Amino acid sequence: MKARNTVPFLLLFVIPTAFFPPVQHAASDLRLAVHEALDPLWASAQFLTSNAQGGLRRLSDIVHLYQNYELLQDEVQKLRHEVEILRRLEKENERLNELLEIKKKYPKQSISGRIITRNISHWFRWVVIDAGKEDGVKEHMVLLNEQGVVGRVIEVGRSVSQCMLLTDPESRISVVTQSTRAAGIASGDGSNERLRMSLIPLDAKIEIGDMVITSGLGGVYPRGLLVGKIMSIAQDRDGMHLSAYVDPAVDFNMLEDVLCIDYSRQDLLQR
Repeated sequence: MKARNTVPFLLLFVIPTAFFPPVQHAASDLRLAVHEALDPLWASAQFLTSNAQGGLRRLSDIVHLYQNYELLQDEVQKLRHEVEILRRLEKENERLNELLEIKKKYPKQSISGRIITRNISHWFRWVVIDAGKEDGVKEHMVLLNEQGVVGRVIEVGRSVSQCMLLTDPESRISVVTQSTRAAGIASGDGSNERLRMSLIPLDAKIEIGDMVITSGLGGVYPRGLLVGKIMSIAQDRDGMHLSAYVDPAVDFNMLEDVLCIDYSRQDLLQR
């Protein structure tokens, strides 16, 4: 009798439980649903955060690389500047060595000088050097550099001297072509780019490219010094002579150091 009464009572407990889950089950399901709904957003947030961090790292790397690039650029500029200085020093050393070789030929007659003033106007072409009477400089001494004839001394002071360049219109020098010995007079035309060789015999054999040297006539310049190279030839208006333009051997725009040579000395004239 008691067993029969117990069964209905259990059914009353089980049926409601089957149809109405406990509250904790509902909460668990809610959490699962929320997680399922938020998981994509959370993944996206993580993705965006990771990308943002990666972007910041990359940006930092770029900034660092740019800073290194600027440092390298500065180093490159410094190295280029140093290379340029070394090249200039090398050229200057070569030039001074060539002057030294000339000086060795005339140890008793040569005096070194450096250009300290220029007057290169349309009418005058002269320079001042830092050597004068105290150094042994005299008027009419010949100026040479490693390229060839520069000019001559025309006025001497105590410690400086004024020198006329070959390109001065007042300059006159007796010259000949090196190959055929065709004679003429070279004078300046007021520029630093050319000399005019005039009074060349009409039947002289001269060609463009012939080297022009001093003839030794006139008592100032000894023979055999390089003056320049013929660049053009024409017949004079008188119809009796040829004239030519000569490209000077010396770069008069870049004059720095010269040698004053005393060709008036007897031992030098005997060479």
